[in-house]
Amino acid sequence: MGCFVHQNFIIRFAVYRNTLEYSSQENEITVMNKKSKTTSQNSSFFNFLFEKKQKKRLALMGLFYLIGYIALIYMYPYVDGISDTGGYIQSAAQNKYLGYRPFGYSKFLNILHGISTSMSCIVFVQYWLSAISTVIFVFTIKYFYQPKNNIVELFFEIFSICSITVIYLTNCVLSDSLFTSLTVLWIVTGIWFINAPKMSSKTMLFVAHLILLAFIFAVRFTGLFYIAITILIVAITLFKQKKVIAITFISSAALLFVLLYRGQINSTYELTRIKTFSAFSGWQMANNALHVMPYVDIDTNKITNREVREFTVFALTYKDKIRESVEHTPHYSTATFIWDKNMPLKQFLFIKIRQKNMEYLRTFTYLGENVYSKFAGEMMKQHPVAYFMHYILPNTLSVLYPNHDDVFVKYTGDIPGELLKNWFQMDEKTSLHSNSNFVANTSVFLSLFQLITWLLIFAAVVFHLIKKQYKQWNPIQNKIYWSLVFFVLSYLAFYIYASPFATRYICPIHVLQIAIIYLGINSFEYKKQLDEDVTPSSL
Repeated sequence: MGCFVHQNFIIRFAVYRNTLEYSSQENEITVMNKKSKTTSQNSSFFNFLFEKKQKKRLALMGLFYLIGYIALIYMYPYVDGISDTGGYIQSAAQNKYLGYRPFGYSKFLNILHGISTSMSCIVFVQYWLSAISTVIFVFTIKYFYQPKNNIVELFFEIFSICSITVIYLTNCVLSDSLFTSLTVLWIVTGIWFINAPKMSSKTMLFVAHLILLAFIFAVRFTGLFYIAITILIVAITLFKQKKVIAITFISSAALLFVLLYRGQINSTYELTRIKTFSAFSGWQMANNALHVMPYVDIDTNKITNREVREFTVFALTYKDKIRESVEHTPHYSTATFIWDKNMPLKQFLFIKIRQKNMEYLRTFTYLGENVYSKFAGEMMKQHPVAYFMHYILPNTLSVLYPNHDDVFVKYTGDIPGELLKNWFQMDEKTSLHSNSNFVANTSVFLSLFQLITWLLIFAAVVFHLIKKQYKQWNPIQNKIYWSLVFFVLSYLAFYIYASPFATRYICPIHVLQIAIIYLGINSFEYKKQLDEDVTPSSL
């Protein structure tokens, strides 16, 4: 009898335990199902766009951009520009690479010039290309990470499309707007590459991704480092499951890198007979290194290269002048040493032109490759701490809290009038002007806005890690998120190291910044909703 009772108890306990396990598994599936609903991927992207809510949002964005375009061309009836603009137009007029800046944007100007000689054609194309790329990115992010709160969704949309700098740059004859639009579209193709279920779709998206990458590089050499992001995306998407295809795609990206790099070297060599990727990079590096010169004792005897030593001795005679320029903006880096004709870089250039009897471009290229880049290397090698303190840290501040005087958002008309009027076939009596100071008056707030943006980005990423928000997402969502974060941080690091920062340089990653903040807030909203739905009583 006792044995029977004991066996009956065991059977009942086993049934009860199985019931608990089944209930636990059922609730686990329920939770996983809730996680899977963090996207709208149960329908196609086009079906998602044609949902009632999304159609309304799309219509409102279109209305905003239409009103914005009308306001822009009314307030600023003539295109704007800086000294770079003249170079782009000259290159377009001669239809060839002139040795200073990439030819891609000048080619773009040529194509539009064939359609219409009016400057309004450039503004129209740049503006709507910017609008389309931004809207596609916003809806792509919303598709993969379904908004959990209407206010959060509205915040994401408004701050993505309402960038004064991005909008104003569409009215400028500069490569920034085109570069920004292409970068955003390139990011979108990368996102869809990660998601594409079929290899045929992945292949087509990867080809589009590489084509955009080639265009980006043609517009600005900065795009060359984007290839590292492409390789990362391929590796995290394919390497575990399809190693051969992953290696093929990565090799294709590497081959593109080599072709673009060698093609640029060959283009420069044809003009100057000097093998270098970009002479301007050497000038940029020397400009950065000169920030350090007033604060260190340089041992010129350690410099083995004769010409580098010669320049260093020459530059030391400008030490007080360099100090005055650096301390004029003590918390920011400056690019003034490249352009100021009374500073050592340009003065040494003029001396070498006379000594070697070489033309300007050839001497500019020779010094950039053979003297200035090596001078910068010597400064970094001899004084790494000072280089960090007097260039890297101030330039980091320039990125995080930009000096609004560097923000290119107000009409200057800083383009050679005759060159501009000839290219756009304008009447010589035309007076270039703007009808408003709206952008200039609002630009003073951009420094604070950018600082708040970066703080929110870092907070969102830290929150994501500490609270393990990544566990709420499926693998595709996690891959997309970390690809975005890695690209933004890589872009940040690149500009901190490579170039004194101007706020217009932030435009290519503006929508990515807002997206990362949105995803952080949206994850928090999702966690709240999940906690409310999965209560202890349901377990």
